[in-house]
Formats: sequence, C-alpha cells, structure tokens
Amino acid sequence: MITQDQEMKGEEGKLKLPAPLDTIELFSGPRTVDKVVLAQDDVTRRMIVTYQDRRRLHPFIASLINPVVADKNAIRGMFEFFDTEQVYIAYREANTYPRVSFEEAMVGSFTPGRFTNKVVLIGNDHGGSVRDYIKTPFSKDAKAMTTLEVHANMLDTMIMNNAPVQAPAWVNILITILTSILTVHVLFTLKPIRSLSVILATGSFLILLGFIGFWPVGYWVKMAHPFLAIFLCYYFFIPYRLIIENRRSWEYYQRNKLLSQVEELKTNFISMMSHDLKTPLARIQGMTDM
Repeated sequence: MITQDQEMKGEEGKLKLPAPLDTIELFSGPRTVDKVVLAQDDVTRRMIVTYQDRRRLHPFIASLINPVVADKNAIRGMFEFFDTEQVYIAYREANTYPRVSFEEAMVGSFTPGRFTNKVVLIGNDHGGSVRDYIKTPFSKDAKAMTTLEVHANMLDTMIMNNAPVQAPAWVNILITILTSILTVHVLFTLKPIRSLSVILATGSFLILLGFIGFWPVGYWVKMAHPFLAIFLCYYFFIPYRLIIENRRSWEYYQRNKLLSQVEELKTNFISMMSHDLKTPLARIQGMTDM
C-alpha cells in the first residue's frame, strides 16, 4: 500500500495502519511538486528513488521486474537533491495505461489473464476534486493527469530504466558560449536582415537539437541559457553596432564634404590660373599679329 508520508531515520515502523489492518505493510511513495524550488510552477517532474539512503516504493517494485535497477548506481539519470536521490519521470501521454473499473473487477467481466505478469495499481482514477490530479511538464491544466496515473508513469520509468538524463553543466556552458560567439560574429559581419535570418535559423536549430535529444534519446539539454545569450547579445550589441555605423557614416560624410571642398578649390584654382594665363597670352598674340 502506498502512502505519501515519509519515515525519518530513527522512526522506522512509524507508518502503520490501525488494527486490524496493521499487518499490511506500508511503503512510502511520495510524488514531488515544484512549489518552492526549481520552476516553482506546481508541476510534478521528479520522483524520489531513495530518501536518507532508503529505497522508496517505486524502485523496490521495479527491481522485482527489472533486477538491473536493484543497484541504484545502475539507475539512469539519478541525481542528488537534498536528502534524496531522484530521477526525472519519463511521462507518457495521458490515458496510455489500460484501465479496469472496480465493477468490472468485481463481476469478472474482463479478459482472463489480463492481469498476468502485470503491475496492478488500485486506486481512484476519476478524481472528484483538483487535489486528485497533478500538473505535468506537458500540460499545466489543473486536471492534466490523475495521481494514480502519475504513479503508473513512475513505475514505468523505473522498470524501463529510461529516465531522462540531464546534460552536464559543461555541455550547457559550451553551447551557450558557442551561441554567443556566433551571434556576435553575425551581428558585426552581416547586414541586419541577413544577421536576423541567421539568428532565427540558429534558434530553430537549437529547438530541433533539444527536441531530437530529448524524445528519441532521453537526453535533456537546457536551452534556456543559449536563448538568453542570443537575446542579451542582440540587445546589447545591436545598439553598439548602430553607434559604430553612425560614426562611420559621419566620418564618410565629413570625408566626402572635405573632398568636395578640395575638388571645388581645385576647380577654382584651375579656372583662375587659366584666366590669368589667357590674358597675357592674348596680349602677346596681339602684338605678334601686328
């Protein structure tokens, strides 16, 4: 039986049902909600594998089916978070798992062997209130998925051992640095329209890269930092480029103005010299004609 409560060290055996149900063993299988840390949006993204070095319900059941996950070091994508070790949930679409109503189970109106070699979760799958539902990373609707189906996704993640793996920090830093360098280079070397096209193409490539890495491979690369780098580079370096271009335009204007003045002086000088030369030459020519 699952409970949301946690046993602290030194409180073993605290989680018990009242008599005569005290012989039923309780396992702690809490779900997490990002209310205070991380995204702070009430979304359930993670599941607890161990708490204070003790396994929770989901990895325990999964180890009975997939012995690989019995060794916590073999669990894919596990990371430490305060006193726990957690993994991200590999969610499937809502209503993926088959359901059998309580009435069907009581009267036996289902295919024989349907529960053979299956993990069966018993609970309320038609929540009467918002508290019976959770928000997922793929839908923040108040009734995105029932709590029972979330536990099914948790078990599926542990059994298949396919939790998403978060990319190391150096991968995010490298992508952010390369994106920043490319953005600055494009802003200073290409014309505005072409630079904007290249930046949009870069953003589309990052989205495609993140999508391909996450869905088929289960490798999660955070794209918030590269996109933030693109925005900051564009925000700060575009005005700088405009200042440089305005300065160049002013320098070109002053240079052209100076060249125009020089050309005008040259023209005036030639005109004056030709006039001054024509006068004595005309007199000399007149004297020779006499």
